Amino acid sequence: MSVHFICVRQEALAAKRDELRERFGDALELKTGIDRRRVRVDAALREALSPSELTDLRSSVDSVCRLRLDDQWIDDRVDVSRRQLAALMDNILASSQATEC
Repeated sequence: MSVHFICVRQEALAAKRDELRERFGDALELKTGIDRRRVRVDAALREALSPSELTDLRSSVDSVCRLRLDDQWIDDRVDVSRRQLAALMDNILASSQATEC
């Protein structure tokens, strides 16, 4: 490998590292804000709802979150399966064309 390639690669990796650090900092800031709001909302809900209503609400929210995660996982699996099917079809088509020659 040439020294120039290594230097360019190191610069690209350093830039990527800096970008990821910045994004991580932004994510921590967002999480801190979300946590603060969650505490305030939880306090307001405890004042407004009975303990059983609060338990039901939390259970419903947890269920919705799980369902959304499951939905995303299924969508991701369908996308992967479609790409795999397309690749298999391309391979079949390419191999059938190669045998026709």
